[in-house]
Amino acid sequence: MGSAHNVKEVTDLLSIDNVVEFAHDQRGAGNTWEREKSSRRAYYSKMSSMYSLNPGMSKEEMIQEKRKYASEYYGRRVTPDHIDHLEGDEIFVFGSNVHGHHGGGAAAFAMDRFGAVWGQGEGLQGQSYAIPTMEGMQSMREAIERFRMFADQHQELRFLVTRIGCGIAGYTVDEVAPLFKGCIYLENVCLPSDFWKILGLKMDI
Repeated sequence: MGSAHNVKEVTDLLSIDNVVEFAHDQRGAGNTWEREKSSRRAYYSKMSSMYSLNPGMSKEEMIQEKRKYASEYYGRRVTPDHIDHLEGDEIFVFGSNVHGHHGGGAAAFAMDRFGAVWGQGEGLQGQSYAIPTMEGMQSMREAIERFRMFADQHQELRFLVTRIGCGIAGYTVDEVAPLFKGCIYLENVCLPSDFWKILGLKMDI
């Protein structure tokens, strides 16, 4: 974990793969500890499951599993710029309108490829999740909070959040990204790289 120096060069020199680089300001410092806390919680959860579900593991098998969990400590949390297919547990999160008229952009793509339903403006539908963005900033804020609670309750799913609100809705990344601050601690929520940057964290796929 580092800031205000060449983190990539140092970690490459030390052969460290798990890296969190954060902005040298109050937001970056605060959010990176949220990120670290979530990663630590996920790591201990995996360890606990390993001991309870595999009581007969040999010492060598345990060491191998621990190394795997350590290598996954900072998991992939960046939504790819281009998504043309999903794994079985992945959910495409897109911006919609309250009426569910998925006529263009990511919404139309979600309906064409990932099971979005015409007329459903919010929530899980097929392998997609709609967040209404056209009804004002406060309405979008509340919808994102409902999404956060849903994602927290469905840790078995991995949510790929697209740049919602930054297209037809007309908002900027600077305006929308902070609304996802509550998702920093959710290991199953991925955000676009420029959202992470606004949140003070530099994340790579």
